[in-house]
Amino acid sequence: MNDIIFEVKSLSKRFGNSIILDNISFSLKKGEIVAYLGHNGAGKTTTIRCMTGLLNPEGKLFFFGEEVDFSGEIDSKKLGKIGVCLDSHGFYENLSAIKNLEIYSVLYGMNDKDFYNNSKKYLKKFDLIDFMNKPVKTFSKGMKQKLSLIKSIQHNPELLILDEPFSGVDPQMRINIREILLELKEKGITIFTTSHDLGETQKIADKIMIIEKGKIIVNRMKKELLEGDGISYELKYINENNYDMKTIVDSLKFLSVTLNEKENMLIINSEREIYFDEIYKIMAEKIKIKEFNRVEHSLENIYFQSIKNNEH
Repeated sequence: MNDIIFEVKSLSKRFGNSIILDNISFSLKKGEIVAYLGHNGAGKTTTIRCMTGLLNPEGKLFFFGEEVDFSGEIDSKKLGKIGVCLDSHGFYENLSAIKNLEIYSVLYGMNDKDFYNNSKKYLKKFDLIDFMNKPVKTFSKGMKQKLSLIKSIQHNPELLILDEPFSGVDPQMRINIREILLELKEKGITIFTTSHDLGETQKIADKIMIIEKGKIIVNRMKKELLEGDGISYELKYINENNYDMKTIVDSLKFLSVTLNEKENMLIINSEREIYFDEIYKIMAEKIKIKEFNRVEHSLENIYFQSIKNNEH
């Protein structure tokens, strides 16, 4: 049985002479959470806008094996299988929160009973029940973010596409959002989300994708990434003689080394275990080694190392 519910094939997008997306391809499986990471301007939001028909790209998109054609009118049955939460929330600011949710429920083809039960459930979950009859224009950024999430999940979609779901919310609400996303995953809903919050991403994601300059440079399961292709070490130093650290990095060319001069630190990756004596012999006459520790793989380290490796 094919469990791929959404597929992107050879997707490209230009704005003038600028290539924003450069022939990217990926697939999303049923019931997995896929984190789509990258710097501002890397192509994350453009990808989502192409996936949801807001932009017309080159390439092909498939939803449950059928090619998606956004040029014509999309029926509510098909639309009801997708939930979208973008940075531009798309609310009618003068209308109340509940009225906005009702408008979107009609668009998604919900019946009155499901709308009433689901909207009230999520309004309570997101601490907005007491504000449901107030106009959206009175809401804070965080409240609008929560309402946008409710709008995207109230109809029980099969694919949920989120752009920065943790943006603008307080720490407690981050936990609530995390719990809800994990609950939706358990129900078999596929979640595709961008995020700059690498800590939250590491807690919820099954697969990690990293886009840089319009190209996908990482597309692997989180478990594989965190188990790593080798061993990482963190070396903190004191450079009293202002030695050229790039020369030291060059002397360690048999290893993968990332230099952070601002923090006086080297991140060293190796396929085998490294002993302090090996490093000390190379560096002792040039800099003072303050600390040398083996570190666990984290999504943050993997992300920055991947970006660094892509520069070469």
